[in-house]
Amino acid sequence: MLPAGLHKPPVAAVKSRVKRTCWLVLIAVMVLSVPAWGQRVLFVPLAQSQGANSTAWIGTGMVVALSEALTQNGVPTVPFEDLRSYYEQAGLVDQPVFSLAAQLGMARQIGAGYLVGGSYQVAGDSVAVDVQLYSLAGDLKQVASFKETQSLQELLALTEKLSRDLSGALGRSWTPPPPVSPQAFESYIRGRIAEDATLQEVFFRKALEVQPDYYDAMCYLAIVLRESGRISEATTYFVQLEPKAYSKAYLGLVNLAQIRMDQGKLPQARALILKSLKASESAEGHIAMAQWYQRQNKNKEALTELKVAERFGTHQDEIDVLRRQIGDGDKAPQTQTPPAVAPTAAPPATTSQPQAPARVPVDPAPASVLAPTPPPSQSEAPQPEAPSPPPPSATGPAPAGK
Repeated sequence: MLPAGLHKPPVAAVKSRVKRTCWLVLIAVMVLSVPAWGQRVLFVPLAQSQGANSTAWIGTGMVVALSEALTQNGVPTVPFEDLRSYYEQAGLVDQPVFSLAAQLGMARQIGAGYLVGGSYQVAGDSVAVDVQLYSLAGDLKQVASFKETQSLQELLALTEKLSRDLSGALGRSWTPPPPVSPQAFESYIRGRIAEDATLQEVFFRKALEVQPDYYDAMCYLAIVLRESGRISEATTYFVQLEPKAYSKAYLGLVNLAQIRMDQGKLPQARALILKSLKASESAEGHIAMAQWYQRQNKNKEALTELKVAERFGTHQDEIDVLRRQIGDGDKAPQTQTPPAVAPTAAPPATTSQPQAPARVPVDPAPASVLAPTPPPSQSEAPQPEAPSPPPPSATGPAPAGK
């Protein structure tokens, strides 16, 4: 019995206090998570200062390879596709030349904490690179600079050396990447930066012919196949990749999730999206989750996921289209098949991929603490949903070669 003058608080009041306490904890998690997100590294294509046009691909290919190498070593990076998406949103050419000041502004707009840029020159059978690492915290500060020269036939060795140097400058340990054939590596990188879908397919197939267990190349080949309408073959590859650990695992899982949504297998799709977001927070993952909610007529949750996706600074066109569709969802729903998702990112990821801010719950589903409102936990098991007519889905992020 309570002492005289004291009364047992109503159950509703107790629940309200507990709820307020939970929100305070969630806010603290959000605040503590922000610094990790702000440590992403943006790689800007190296400018070519000397060499034939046939070697012009090296500047972009080198930073794509470095970004993925650092991602595999636990360094959060901005995926090359996010940078390409930024170019498209800003109406820029595919490989614009920026001053350092412009690179700085772009990096801050995308939300990066570090910037890597520089130049290279090709003379005869060798390539010389000059790479700088800048910190964007406060005033611009050059953290490190590296100059290396290597044979054109040993670009893989050059990438490994530079990634080890950059990891050390960032205070991270470095682990050698999984063994890969130099020929398969070059084909994969050239496929990654190609704009033509036919060339992408040729390069990725060539990489797999040389090294059949090159899972990143397999993932991008499956994306190209899905974009060209060869869903059955693409699905075969995505299913094969589902249990594998590789740098672009989050992307393969999102694409497979969208295929399952198109097939009406919504519980499977949700589980795949959660698995993708656990591998690596990405705009693609949150856009896919928004599409999943939209098909459930849960527009509030879908809009929350879009707010999270928007914080990545890319894919704004796709986000705007989906937001308009959600706004018109009660008027005239029409089902659209989302195109194959090509990253973002961030880097992209293996099991060592650093996570963007921790995820926390709101109605039964996940969203990142980057969102203004806290979302649900990734660990939640997928809940079966009553079948309902699928609302319109947004157009997926930009394809890998665009």
